Amino acid sequence: MDISNEPMSYFLKIFTAGLLIVSASLDRAISSEALVFQRDIQPLLTKYCAGCHNEDDQEADVQLHHWDAFSKGSPKGALYVSRNAKASLLYQVISGDVEPKMPPDDEPQPSKDEIEVIKRWIDEGASYEQSTSNPLRLLNVPAIPSKYRGSQPILSLGRISEYRWLLGMPGGVAVKQSQWTTTLPIAVSGKVAQIRPSKDRSIVSVASGIPGVGGQVTLLSVTPGGVELLRVIEGHRDTLYTAVVSPDNQTVATGGYDRIVRLWSIESGKLIREFTGHNGAIYDLDFDGSGTVLASASADETIKIWHVPSGQRLDTLGQCEAEQYAVRFASSQNLVVAAGGDKRIRIWNLKSLDRPSVSPLLSATFAHESPVIGFAFSPDGNFVATAGEDMAIKLWSFPSLRPVGELGKTTDTPTGLEWIDSETLAVTAIDGR
Repeated sequence: MDISNEPMSYFLKIFTAGLLIVSASLDRAISSEALVFQRDIQPLLTKYCAGCHNEDDQEADVQLHHWDAFSKGSPKGALYVSRNAKASLLYQVISGDVEPKMPPDDEPQPSKDEIEVIKRWIDEGASYEQSTSNPLRLLNVPAIPSKYRGSQPILSLGRISEYRWLLGMPGGVAVKQSQWTTTLPIAVSGKVAQIRPSKDRSIVSVASGIPGVGGQVTLLSVTPGGVELLRVIEGHRDTLYTAVVSPDNQTVATGGYDRIVRLWSIESGKLIREFTGHNGAIYDLDFDGSGTVLASASADETIKIWHVPSGQRLDTLGQCEAEQYAVRFASSQNLVVAAGGDKRIRIWNLKSLDRPSVSPLLSATFAHESPVIGFAFSPDGNFVATAGEDMAIKLWSFPSLRPVGELGKTTDTPTGLEWIDSETLAVTAIDGR
């Protein structure tokens, strides 16, 4: 997928999914099946109300993006009166019985049938129905035929052993070994944005999610005998773009559209801490070799450096001129490397791993005619390969960043870049070729 077009793609997915959920709600309104908040009402509130009444934008001190927030009500009191829709503020403002009517007249309006769904839910007793199911899987999105005939799109790539690879596919994750490709019987919600093996390749993090709904990281255990589900962690309010396992395999860091970096315990699945400060989506993360420092690449045109044990921000690398899609620590040096929408590769010298400091910019090299969407170091660290939206794959010496040459072009937007050995590079593209 063309990363520069991601926001529009997300909007289309959210809009289509919303229509499908609402349609299911209306079918139940006509039937005698009892309505419940999570399945039937929340999609309506998300579609018409949550844009102005959410965790970040609490207009009139009202939040409607989640049951816990909704059930707290407003400064005027409860939003609903069980079994009495006519006396419920939610129904009154949506139906126009009281002023101001919501949503405002210049915003999309719920239909009469949708308003009737809300009324009936309240009159039935306003059931929530606590569900143990994954809310990311509540969307009933139809399968859309691929435009690529004869091949399955490949969304991401991760090498787990000398002869085995994991592929992010539209339907989940597949293992490729030799000429055989087998889809794993592991449910992954939404689009697979990134596959990242741990340093020793024993654990793989799969970042995915559904725009506007939530994100999850699926952790896989890799053994000589196969690949098994280790743990699924949820906790983001929007889709994930990146997840990376710490060098000691104890934690996993996640980031995505909600602009927050979170650190989780792999053993317990519990949240350890949050790193806040970005003003745009988080596209990539990387730990340094010791696991003491974490780097984050963002749509806000910065790279931020975090002290993992304390959560303190050590530095903001602000010389970038566009979104940053990829960031890595050079394996044997205190160097931070990043690339993104400004078509350049930059290198900084990280001065400290445990206290705030200014990391000087060492170089900024023009690399591609379009955004650089990924790069990978050779096993010996002497070269770095880059992939651009121009579909070119290029090779550079490192750390001098002198051009070695263009290795070739993919048939579509590159989605994966992995070294097999010091002389061989594997590349995947969105068209699966």
